[in-house]
Amino acid sequence: PLLRRIYTKDFSHGGRFYVDQGKIQTMHQQDRRLITINDEACCEIDVCYMHPTIAYTEVGEKLDKDPYDYKIECDIDTFAIDKFKKKHKFDDYDPIRNLKKLIMLIAFNCESDRLSFAICDKLAQDKYKQVSKIDDTNKESLFVGLSDVKVNNAIANMKEHNCEISHVFGDDRSCFQFKDSLFMHNLLNYCLQEHVVVVPVHDSVICPISKKDIVEKFMRKAFADTFGSDMNLKVKIK
Repeated sequence: PLLRRIYTKDFSHGGRFYVDQGKIQTMHQQDRRLITINDEACCEIDVCYMHPTIAYTEVGEKLDKDPYDYKIECDIDTFAIDKFKKKHKFDDYDPIRNLKKLIMLIAFNCESDRLSFAICDKLAQDKYKQVSKIDDTNKESLFVGLSDVKVNNAIANMKEHNCEISHVFGDDRSCFQFKDSLFMHNLLNYCLQEHVVVVPVHDSVICPISKKDIVEKFMRKAFADTFGSDMNLKVKIK
């Protein structure tokens, strides 16, 4: 398959890797578990807290907390959430956690004056997915059961909880999607040199189960080479 990098604005923004038209990168994580490479079952090795890990590492701070453990003020429809979980068999579905991750992702890659608008726009887009009659579209919804989100309060809470790196939020000069693409570029090079086939999915890679140990080793080396240290790097194998 054709592997390409897609940039935004210029060659210091974006740069993430996509296979063909991004079919694997946009695939639901449960569907990705069915992927095989050379007829071998695969696992997905995920970098935990990718962008916060990069930010804390770059400022030399130890990441010894959950960066997403900040307060979100909104109305929560637990009945709608339970119904959605049962319909799609998503036992671990957590719309509040999903929203916290989205807010941080946007804050790491968006200008300050557009931050609130960008978050509200994503929430609005998700509403369209929720009412879709097409299951493949409907199940991609991240924020089922949430309404009246106090976006500005959430941003303030996020910055306070992550005060060590609050200066990087909204700084368009530090595009973290570009930074994670540099890490992935190094990781893919290491795997290529050892003839290990992997598929990049932004902050994770899909690889044959038999290769997971060597791929995890390459991830640590690539992260340290890219950001100067792997002291905060934690990975999760799914």
